[in-house]
Amino acid sequence: MKLITFPHAGGFGSYYRPMKALEHDSLQVVNYEYPGHVTRMRDPLFTEADDALDYIYEELFGNGIHEDIVLFGHSLGAAIAAELAVRINKSRFKERLVGLVISSTVPASYFKPCSVNLNDPAAVIKYLEELGGTQSFVAHNKAFMDMYLKIVTADLGLFDNYSFSVIEEPLHCFLKVLYAEDDHYLQPIGCMADWSAISENYLGTTTYLGGHFYLASQWESVTAETKALLKQVELCRGRMAK
Repeated sequence: MKLITFPHAGGFGSYYRPMKALEHDSLQVVNYEYPGHVTRMRDPLFTEADDALDYIYEELFGNGIHEDIVLFGHSLGAAIAAELAVRINKSRFKERLVGLVISSTVPASYFKPCSVNLNDPAAVIKYLEELGGTQSFVAHNKAFMDMYLKIVTADLGLFDNYSFSVIEEPLHCFLKVLYAEDDHYLQPIGCMADWSAISENYLGTTTYLGGHFYLASQWESVTAETKALLKQVELCRGRMAK
């Protein structure tokens, strides 16, 4: 089985390194790095979600899906994971998608384009600081921010002109939703339960203390929630094998 994590806007695969603690003989954890990001600067940096999703899907699943997979996404990564899940569900490999963890993003029907002026670097930096997505000393490190702003502005606007997929058939995989009670990005916050509509095997929501980047201080709990979903998958496998 393979667990694939998808980062937030401007995020790097290495941010999700704590998930590696879940690895064992029958589980591989892949912390996906988006094209055009720090360790993949020679790859294209996408500004449109359709192009990004086509590229990511082809890169990860273009040769087929030959093992069970679980997708985990936070913020932008959750939107990407959900859209990839819908694509997989329409393919002949849909039974291979066994789990989806959505963290800190609203269902498609509640999605709104990024409210910040992406052509104003100061506004973008302020927005990131308010979300808690970057430390102040990093945000004011010009050498780093000149490079980083190009990445994060592309990511923040990625879904602005995107038409989210219509769910023609509910997912069959287990679905868990995670978010923080003081995350002002999620409006209305009660909408997070509406993720239940996309899967026949909805495992409910877990709410954390903190804001949009609650993960940073609660990785142990987040990995435990993910481990619980993986356990559900294993139990289901066992029942099917009998």
